[in-house]
Amino acid sequence: MRIKILLVFTFLVFASSMDAQDPKLVECMTFYEGVISLPDFTENVISFTEDEEVLFLTRTSDWDIQSAYISRKQNDTFEKLRPLVKLDSVYNGALSPDGTKIIYSVKKQDREEICLIKNENDLWTDPVSISETSNIEGAYFNWRTNDEVYFQLSRNNGDIAKAKLNNGTFSNIESLTELNTSATEFSPYIDKKERFIIFTRYQEGDIAQQGFFISYNEGFQGNSRWTVPKKLEMLPYGWGAYILEESGLFLFCDGEDIKYCPLEKLAL
Repeated sequence: MRIKILLVFTFLVFASSMDAQDPKLVECMTFYEGVISLPDFTENVISFTEDEEVLFLTRTSDWDIQSAYISRKQNDTFEKLRPLVKLDSVYNGALSPDGTKIIYSVKKQDREEICLIKNENDLWTDPVSISETSNIEGAYFNWRTNDEVYFQLSRNNGDIAKAKLNNGTFSNIESLTELNTSATEFSPYIDKKERFIIFTRYQEGDIAQQGFFISYNEGFQGNSRWTVPKKLEMLPYGWGAYILEESGLFLFCDGEDIKYCPLEKLAL
C-alpha cells in the first residue's frame, strides 16, 4: 500500500482546525514533550515491550525515510532516545513484546520491504528480508505475541492482515476481510487477549471513513470473528494506536507528535 501522504496531511490541516471546536473529542496531551516528542521532528509509530520498560519509535522529517530510536525507563521515567544505527533509513517498525526483535519496513521505490533484526548478546543482527522469504510486502506492524504479528498488507490500497513469524518467515498469512474495504486500512493495534482491534482507515473525500476504527471479537482467542468496525468519534485523525495497559493510556500519532489520553475516556 502506498499511503498518499500529501492527501493525509491536507486532511490533517483541515482536521486540526476542526478539532479545537469539536466538543466530542477527548483531550489529548503530548507524550514526554521535549524528550520523546520533539518540536523539530515528526514522531510516527511507537511500541513497547510487554513490561512497558522499553519503547521503540521512528522519527522523521521525511516520511519515506525515518530513523529508529529506543528508550529505557530509569526510575520510572523514560530516558533520552538513543538512535539505532542499523535502522537509520526505515519507513516504520515495531519492537517485539520481549524486546529481542524489531520488525520494520523499508521503502524501495514503490515497494515496502519487510525486514527483521534480532538482539543477540546485546547486539542487533543484520536484517533478514521477510519479503524475500515470504513473498510479501507491508508496513505498520503490531505484535500480539512474540511470534504473531498484525500489519498492513500492501494490496487493495492497504489491508489489515496477520501472520505467524518463524525463523524470519511469515506463515499462515490471513487478511482480515471483515475489516478491509476499498479504502486504506493500516496501523492495527490488537488487544493482547484478542478482544478487539483498533486500526486507522482513510477514504479520500469521506470524513466519516477517516480516523480510528474499532472492531470486537465475537469469537474467541485463536478463532476470531470480527464485528463491523465502528469509528471512534472521540479521537482525532491519527494512526499508530497503542495501549499501555499498566499505565492506563491510549497513545497514537497525530501527524506531528505522539499523543496520549486516559484509556478510560474511550470506554472501549
